[in-house]
Amino acid sequence: MTVGADFYDYEHTGLHKLCDTKDSVIQDVLTYSAYGYKSPCGTKTLTPTQYWAQFVLKDTFYRDEDEFDDRAWALLDDMEQPYTVQANHRGDGKTARSGALISRMICFRMTNMLLYLQATYEDAATEMDNVKTEMLQNSAITEIFGSMKAQTFEDVKKTFGKRAWFACDPKTGEPFFFVLPRGAGQRVRGRNIYIQGMRVRPKFIVADDLEEDLKVLDEENRIKLRNWWHGSVMPLVPQDKFPAAVSKRWVRTREEKED
Repeated sequence: MTVGADFYDYEHTGLHKLCDTKDSVIQDVLTYSAYGYKSPCGTKTLTPTQYWAQFVLKDTFYRDEDEFDDRAWALLDDMEQPYTVQANHRGDGKTARSGALISRMICFRMTNMLLYLQATYEDAATEMDNVKTEMLQNSAITEIFGSMKAQTFEDVKKTFGKRAWFACDPKTGEPFFFVLPRGAGQRVRGRNIYIQGMRVRPKFIVADDLEEDLKVLDEENRIKLRNWWHGSVMPLVPQDKFPAAVSKRWVRTREEKED
């Protein structure tokens, strides 16, 4: 299935495992949020997260978008890029876009552990609390996917607090996603969580506004941040896969593409 596919069979996409519905509108929302959208005349395309933002998170993403926005979404949704950097002007929506991607990744179970980094622990925890609130209060999300609020699973209570939190399967209660917020300079090495029968490490890392306004002018602080980033954060990236030597892009397996 490719972005903007003209034909699809909902059941063959595997999306029915997330929402077994016969409602064609909900099927379209799920399909386009998973694979992207192309208008019938081919003049308008939306990446998966861009569609998700405009039709599921529309209370946040209400302004008209331009070509620059299209390019930003395309870059954010390119999962064959090993690293993606957004260096846009203030107020452009970088944090909101990242939040949209994170909520889509949770709902579509695209990974099982996220490390979210901001300048301070409070900043990171607050932003992830915003994502959690969206997951609980957005009627479109709860109608389609159900409530993913943490609960007791196999006699173990999984917290859904402001700090690190789990998202759980609405039917079984089993945790399937773990969010770990951290501040710049805090310990991130050795962080793993037991989930779905195995210990996992962060498979997706988002860093947003790591430098505080005043500290960015201090050379010593910049050196500390740089050492922490390259010495603690970057080694968390899985070492069993490497970008292709020529294209510098991840070489994805058929199974990964289908997922």
